[in-house]
Amino acid sequence: MSDKREDYISWDEYFMGVAELSAMRSKDPHTQVGCCIVSEDHKILSMGYNGFPRGCSDDDFPWKREGPPLENKYFYTTHSELNAIL
Repeated sequence: MSDKREDYISWDEYFMGVAELSAMRSKDPHTQVGCCIVSEDHKILSMGYNGFPRGCSDDDFPWKREGPPLENKYFYTTHSELNAIL
């Protein structure tokens, strides 16, 4: 006989919550994406969010979506998944 809670969230819901929380770290004013890489035994291996690569200042590059390639964010930003791996 056990009195444990039955209304706890699943592992998928838990890790999606971690990814959503990670997304809140993104400085991108238009898109916020988070990532949580997990092992088969439910251990967090890494987390990441979209933004500039590690070591690049958030103040040195453009955040706008429009304009020539070197004057918008797309040439410089990294997806959350890649930031989690790097």
